[in-house]
Amino acid sequence: MKKMWLRGAEDNTDLYAAFRGSFCSDTERELPFAVSGCSWYRVFVNGTELTEGPDRYDDAHPVYKEVFCRVRQGENIIFAVVHSVGIPTRILKNTAPFFACESPGLSIEWSCTRLDAYERKVRRINPELGWMECRTIKELPPDAAWERPDFLEKDPYGAFCRDSAKAVSQVELAAVPIGRGFLMQRFGYEYDDIPAAFYLRSLDPPDRTDRQGVWFRFDLRKICLFRFEAEITTPAGTVFEIGYAETLTDGRVAPYITLSAGASCNLDRYILKEGRQTFGNLTPRGGRYAEIHILGDPEAVTLHSCRFWQRTYFPLITGSFSCGDELLDKIWKTGAVTLQSCAEDAITDNPTRERGEWTGDAVSAPMDLIAAAFGDFSLIRRALKHSADCAGPDGCVAGLSPGGGLCVSSYALQWVSACKRYFTYTGDDGFYREAYPAALKNMAYFREHYTPGIGLDREIHWLFIDWGYVTNDGPGDLAALLLLCGALDAMSEWSGWMSDPEREKDFLAWREDAAGVIGRYLSELQYDFRRIGLHRTALSYGAGLIPLEHRQAALQSIKEHYLNCFPNRKDAPRLSAPSETCPQLITPYFSHFVFPLLFEAGEGAFVIEQYKKCWGWMLTQEDGTWLEVFDPRWSHCHEWSGCPTWQLSVYVLGLHRRFDIETNCFEYSAADAGIRDAEGSIPAEGGAVRLRLREGKFLSISSDVDITVIHGTKRIRIPACGERILLTESLEEVSNETI
Repeated sequence: MKKMWLRGAEDNTDLYAAFRGSFCSDTERELPFAVSGCSWYRVFVNGTELTEGPDRYDDAHPVYKEVFCRVRQGENIIFAVVHSVGIPTRILKNTAPFFACESPGLSIEWSCTRLDAYERKVRRINPELGWMECRTIKELPPDAAWERPDFLEKDPYGAFCRDSAKAVSQVELAAVPIGRGFLMQRFGYEYDDIPAAFYLRSLDPPDRTDRQGVWFRFDLRKICLFRFEAEITTPAGTVFEIGYAETLTDGRVAPYITLSAGASCNLDRYILKEGRQTFGNLTPRGGRYAEIHILGDPEAVTLHSCRFWQRTYFPLITGSFSCGDELLDKIWKTGAVTLQSCAEDAITDNPTRERGEWTGDAVSAPMDLIAAAFGDFSLIRRALKHSADCAGPDGCVAGLSPGGGLCVSSYALQWVSACKRYFTYTGDDGFYREAYPAALKNMAYFREHYTPGIGLDREIHWLFIDWGYVTNDGPGDLAALLLLCGALDAMSEWSGWMSDPEREKDFLAWREDAAGVIGRYLSELQYDFRRIGLHRTALSYGAGLIPLEHRQAALQSIKEHYLNCFPNRKDAPRLSAPSETCPQLITPYFSHFVFPLLFEAGEGAFVIEQYKKCWGWMLTQEDGTWLEVFDPRWSHCHEWSGCPTWQLSVYVLGLHRRFDIETNCFEYSAADAGIRDAEGSIPAEGGAVRLRLREGKFLSISSDVDITVIHGTKRIRIPACGERILLTESLEEVSNETI
């Protein structure tokens, strides 16, 4: 692909450009277009939106998206608006600005122009994201202002490859108007402090003569990433500001983003032209509430409509779950909705604060959530690939990529295990083979920091175990060593699959040494699990390193720990900030790792009660999405909190993907959770599998496609549109009359 940009543009920071391409077609037909760009862009063909972007990549591995469009006979016009952010963000690094759009065999004549209607460098959204939009609404420049772009003849970066993921969807939201009125200015000059002026305006001026404009407030019903489009009639020069927030502060929108590590300004500003006009923002914003302030003569302003569209990779939830308990059913659905809000061209940790693709976020609950509710693992594959592509010079795969370029040692270890899990869920053996060299380099990094008989040192990259986590004494962190054991288990199996017996043997020996270090630690503390702590106890239990005679005590300690923490105990310490460390805490994130241990040990009823108490408490915050932690002072939309969704599907409905064996193969995985009746569906390749649990004794399975259910050595084949009714204890088939 040939990159193009404005001629002679030297300062490209917060710079907007328009590109116009014309071509002729002999007939009306459908054509493929390859599109890529830096920062944000939107592309239209003959007035109809074709696509938007960019998809994430690093400079050495650029991607383009292929989209199809029906063109008309005769002349056709491509129009694109491209925003060069010009600074590193959590989405992309500071890539040199460009736009590219081609179609095989098609000759497109391009021209471009600088869009000076956008004021530049007014305010950053926050230190993790780009710039607020500050735009004067006016007609495009005259033809005289358009010129041929510069084409980059020698590209110093990597060759383009086609992105395999589908295009991101735009879904209109059913926004609800929740307030309107008049406003009065209270603060400063026009550009003194834009978000402060917004928040300090009086929205109920006491005197009619103080009315300097009007305001409107909308509830989008959930936190998500979205764009707006307003249709309005105003005099020329009217100022239109729209602020966004995840929650209301004292009943109104405060356009600030918590935990931004710097100043924030979550709003956009437009100076309107005279008459009726329709406009919206180019770059989507995050939040649940939108508040519009219109500064101008209230009698001369008419807001005809304001519409909102969510940007999401998952427009539809294809899985389902219901058990007759309204709270549990809502908990299952909220996990799926939260992942919808945190999925665009990548799995992101939050749509408002940073939109960063953190490896540990993507490969924790979201991978299993996709198995339960969506079935398309393209974003997981992309996250794993980005981590490998952006590995550090020492071989450690990235924990935040491609924007940020940050290594996180714990995420690098989870990446290894996640590659195996991804292969288990998808059967994507091509990826499994391609990722193996990166996995070897990644493990070589940890080998450099490992001393036999002692373990990992503390010089490894940032170690994130959990928010609030308290490490142990000694030369290395035992939780990190336990994650290493999981990675070594995955690597030994991976090496065997790759027919690499020497490395398989080496990883097994390394794992044995690490297990010995952990075993000595547990023994020295005399298996006092309260002193050992929740994280090291749970990870040791999951790794099979707690002797049989102590396993029940470990489970009891885990349960007591949960019951002793907020929100189970209202007087317990709160995780009020990322800097807080305390041994008396629990998080939704780490519950993703803990609860399967309890389910599989016969403690499913305890887990269900925790869903109701802890996630039920989160539902009282009325955000429509999960909080990041059990405290409302953090992000109010975080996908890693969604473990109840996948666990209800796996352990209550009772099937777990095993596509590494064959496509549409599922393993029976039900555990006693005290739920006797439930029904739902899980995604399969080409359709869905429907399940119904009756009286806790019978499981009905039907499917749109041929599937195989395995349980030990037993293989049950269920043809498309067929049904099997099985006894839950033995999976023996019974008839309808038996029930």
